[in-house]
Amino acid sequence: MSDLAPDRQGLLEQDEHRIHWEYFGRGDREAIVLLNGLAMHTKAWYGFLPRLLPELDVVLYDYPGQGESSARDVPYFIDRIAGYLGAILDAISLDRVHLMGISYGGFVGLEFARRFQERLDTLSGFGVRLALRPDQLDAKALKQALREFAKQNGVPSFRHKIFETSGTTAGQATAFNLLGPGGYLGVVGFTPKSVELRLSNLMAFDATAQGNWGCLPEHYPAVLELVLAGKVALHPFVERRPLASINETFEDVRAGRGSGRVVLVPES
Repeated sequence: MSDLAPDRQGLLEQDEHRIHWEYFGRGDREAIVLLNGLAMHTKAWYGFLPRLLPELDVVLYDYPGQGESSARDVPYFIDRIAGYLGAILDAISLDRVHLMGISYGGFVGLEFARRFQERLDTLSGFGVRLALRPDQLDAKALKQALREFAKQNGVPSFRHKIFETSGTTAGQATAFNLLGPGGYLGVVGFTPKSVELRLSNLMAFDATAQGNWGCLPEHYPAVLELVLAGKVALHPFVERRPLASINETFEDVRAGRGSGRVVLVPES
């Protein structure tokens, strides 16, 4: 992995940001763009490149605040991050690409597909089937959009499971508003701020709201079976490091340099 180096790389300057990009290839094959998760950077993908480069060119880029891109103290928006990719493809002279996104990268990929459909060959991701913009939809419209998506995909209109992970007052209020008949809300994100909610909805919908870490302990065995069977992908989201690197790891996490959830492994 240490021998890998991009054939071309550069900095895209846009919206007062400097966006770092890397291109592995010569332009004579199909290309795939690997879209970072929230706490990733381009180097996090290097372990996958030996499997991809024999058949595909690869494009990587850091979003604002990641890796070698600038980190201005301003809001970052998914539509702009997707737009940066369009400009990067222009710089490389690539007309069409395949996209694969992890976590947050799935949302970036969906936004790119919405805006630049003519430049998309295929799009795949981990678990992202629909992306909506709460800043562009009011609570009623957001709920209706999800109902229509569920109906189109044969999903019942009741007993939906909602997991709130943003840790923001707006995110928690939105998640609570999405509760319907028999629904379950798992509150994973944390915020020290107060949230104004109408708790009577729990009674009216016979719904449940419960704080957890994304999975209740009694479900651990079943989830473990899903992971071992390859039905839930964990490997792309985890970075193993020796326990002796704990101090360096803390510094990397604080600086946003991690490539995923870090697991510290004791030396034998």
